[in-house]
Amino acid sequence: MILRVIKFIVLCAFLRRLSLCICDAKTSVVDKNEKDKNKTTLYPNILEQKERDGYKVYNVGVLMASHLNSPFDLERCGPAIDIGLERINREFLDHHKVFLNKVQKSYPYCSGNMSPGLAADMYFKEHVISFIGPACAFALEPVARLADYWNIPIITGMGDQPPTEGELTVTSGILGRITHKWKNESSFFKDKSRYATLTRMSYCQCRLKLVFASIFKEFNFRHVALLLDRSDLFSLTVGKNLEYGLKEDGVLKFVKELNGNELLHDGKLNKSENDRRMRELKTYLKDASMYSRVIILSVRGQLVRKFMIAAYELGMTKGDWTFLDVEIFQSAYWGDHNWEEDDDNDMTARKAFEALLRVSLLQPTSPKFNQFAEEVRRIARQKYDYTFYEGEEVNFFIGAFYDGVLLLGMTLNETLTEGGDIHDGVGLTRKMWNRTFQGITGVVRIDDNGDRDADYSLLDLDPVTGRFEVVSHYYGANRSLVSVPGKHIHWPGSRDGPPPDVPECGFLGNDPDCQGNGIRITRVRPVTHDDDYNLNYAIFLTLFFIITFGSFIYIFYYIYCK
Repeated sequence: MILRVIKFIVLCAFLRRLSLCICDAKTSVVDKNEKDKNKTTLYPNILEQKERDGYKVYNVGVLMASHLNSPFDLERCGPAIDIGLERINREFLDHHKVFLNKVQKSYPYCSGNMSPGLAADMYFKEHVISFIGPACAFALEPVARLADYWNIPIITGMGDQPPTEGELTVTSGILGRITHKWKNESSFFKDKSRYATLTRMSYCQCRLKLVFASIFKEFNFRHVALLLDRSDLFSLTVGKNLEYGLKEDGVLKFVKELNGNELLHDGKLNKSENDRRMRELKTYLKDASMYSRVIILSVRGQLVRKFMIAAYELGMTKGDWTFLDVEIFQSAYWGDHNWEEDDDNDMTARKAFEALLRVSLLQPTSPKFNQFAEEVRRIARQKYDYTFYEGEEVNFFIGAFYDGVLLLGMTLNETLTEGGDIHDGVGLTRKMWNRTFQGITGVVRIDDNGDRDADYSLLDLDPVTGRFEVVSHYYGANRSLVSVPGKHIHWPGSRDGPPPDVPECGFLGNDPDCQGNGIRITRVRPVTHDDDYNLNYAIFLTLFFIITFGSFIYIFYYIYCK
């Protein structure tokens, strides 16, 4: 009996030990799969061969948002980075017996919650010598600070993207710092004392003031008004940069911040409330018209349409006013800036948009870029399980990430040729700055502060096709606005050119030279939100006096006759 008990105990101990081993094995497999999930190599089949052939292999960290459905998430930009790494390994580093291997991690949304931790994993565990990404600003900010501290380069093809819906409260502290710095620095990442190894390959919002200043110089506009939506982060950052930049130039005469959330029409609201919101839109336009005939709408796409419909109803789209907005890149991610919404106001909106000029980044169209775009689509489909939807372009930002990898390769090549230290992040970064080279997106000019001096396009609505078409290009190299051959602006009201900067009789129509000389004064009178009340009150008083006077006449006549 005792022997049976001993055998039973031994058996139980054996089974328990076996189960623990199995659990350990499963856990090990799970951990390995979890580690491998975010870690990839560009050349998994030849990496060991490279090491055997005497190559020095260095890791480059790629850190981007995945499945964000944005124009610059991992599924769209990752293929461009792969193409770039393959090229620089072949053309710039192979003769140095150096090979760059990609280590990739991703996060699900634009936030600073996860990106610094993932960057730390890459730095301490994978020993990366450079970062590519993040793209969105609030994930980039903490990583750029860490890269500065670790003294390694960080390159992004974006850097100005707002957070996704619901993230504004999480990042409000950063927004507060941005707002505090606008007056003196124009852009948050412009202060490279905190981001000494950061290079931005797409654009800097700080340059938009130069684009608009060039447009205003071309058309002799010296009185400009700005309406900006403080409830939309992208509109706010663009608007603030324009505000402080154009004030320095002395052309900005009127600025008004508004809460776009309170102005958007909602089908669930009753008609009177929506009418009230439309009256408020008109009030903003009327107030701006006291100071200018050129109005910049730094608001989200839906509000641009609402404002233009309001302007149409006020008679401000017949050629006496000019409106401008900013659509950095045509994508629903930044809101729909189109006039067409398949509603009863489509025809009104289309007509109104003829008075609107639009500023956008210059989209590459060269045959070389088109070939690059096809390769990006192929790799995205094969390696990232993503298919570009019909009509979706391989956009500027995707090309900017490729150009960033190209710049890294050229810098490493020069440093190795000179016998320098490729672990000196500040030294590598300074070679990237104040530099011009030919990239896939065109001529790439990085200024002495690490920001690209990008090119832009000015677009105008073709009244025949109803589509915005490029009519001019702004080139950052010489800060000039150049017309596209065969294209011209369709000024509304059958005008041959832009409206005068100052109306003939002044903004209020009260120029003494116009009084009594037969000139017809056309103006929009600034009003308050109580306009309808005042109108009803005036009608009431008129009726009251008519009835009172009539009653008096009747009584007087009755008594007199009696």
